[in-house]
Amino acid sequence: MDRIKRTIGNFKWSDNVFLPITISKPAYDSVCIFIDNMKRKITPIMSNAYQTINRVLLVSDNPEAGYIIHKVLEISDFSKTIVSKSSGISALEYLKKNVNFPSTLPEIIILDISHPVTRGYEFLSTYENDPEVKDTSCKIIVVSNSLNSEQINELLDRPRVVGYVTKPLLVEKLKSLKSSYLKAPDKKQRIN
Repeated sequence: MDRIKRTIGNFKWSDNVFLPITISKPAYDSVCIFIDNMKRKITPIMSNAYQTINRVLLVSDNPEAGYIIHKVLEISDFSKTIVSKSSGISALEYLKKNVNFPSTLPEIIILDISHPVTRGYEFLSTYENDPEVKDTSCKIIVVSNSLNSEQINELLDRPRVVGYVTKPLLVEKLKSLKSSYLKAPDKKQRIN
């Protein structure tokens, strides 16, 4: 397959790191068409639909998935600010650095758990038990397509996890999630 190197948008992956994503031409074309279609569909629907979540921290160690999730969050106006981190370690460092500045802490952490799931679980365990950040009020929404029902229920049993959303992350799912979260921030959500 013919591979091309394309830089899609001005995507700042994390702390002064810009990752050009190398993908095939058909995949690149599909992403561009998807984003253009989403922009056209979303703008009239989301413009004044809900109050806004101030800050979201996106944690994804997969650059392509992270980029797409970031763009869908951006297009759907899910949050005023989206901070992306490429690992659980950099996300924890970000939280520790900002723990004394509540206005810079995210309301929601969107954790992309891919197969294998150990990295995401390690982040959750560290976040829940680290004395420097465990008292923050950040809620966690897990995004994945590789978990079974038992794993999903285990995640939703964790005190900080307020939601689980299956991939692909679509605008309709985000609308539902945002609406439910703003009405009842501690209510557990499962959106397929």
